[in-house]
Amino acid sequence: MDTKDQNMEKWIGAVMNSLEGMERPDAPTSVYSKIERQLNGNPVIGLTARTVPIRTVSIAAVIVFLLISLNVLLLSRQIQKLQHSDIEQLTSYYGLSNDNNIIDAL
Repeated sequence: MDTKDQNMEKWIGAVMNSLEGMERPDAPTSVYSKIERQLNGNPVIGLTARTVPIRTVSIAAVIVFLLISLNVLLLSRQIQKLQHSDIEQLTSYYGLSNDNNIIDAL
């Protein structure tokens, strides 16, 4: 065997044996009791679920509804203005009038 191969084998052996003698770390016993209390439904001291009151949720829902309604209203008015101005431009370009009076046109 080549010395390079021997050195590689030694290195591989050292890496593979590097974990010998190591022990798995143990968590403190208080951690296990906290986990058991959470699983059994008893809240851990200092950790409580925060809920949002229904009034706050309903106010937020009303605000969102009003904003959406206002947005739709403004967009529909803008579209009507654009359509109306297009018609006015066409009537002025072709010399048309808004009168339905045929006699005046003759």
